[in-house]
Amino acid sequence: MESYNPASEANIQIESQSNIVPFQSPRRSASASHGSIWSRLWNGLFQLLMPKTEPRIVQKCEPNGNEYYQVYDPVTGNSKTFGSEEETRIWLDRRFYETSRNW
Repeated sequence: MESYNPASEANIQIESQSNIVPFQSPRRSASASHGSIWSRLWNGLFQLLMPKTEPRIVQKCEPNGNEYYQVYDPVTGNSKTFGSEEETRIWLDRRFYETSRNW
């Protein structure tokens, strides 16, 4: 008499399910792409109307080769300049911490 092993039954069920291929009619694929157009339009409109809260960071290079980072925070309206990527990341971490703490 064999012992019951639920793991082997689960493997059999998964294998049998993996062979099933859903049928897609041409009408459905056309309506799916039509829905995606509306979805993309709605998402674009939403992005346009919602205020931008993500900081904008631009890496710049001086004529002598020194790199620096200009940061604009749309939440506060402040701009900052940092001399290294590390300083910029520290500012981003602190900004995130301050924002999440205020919730």
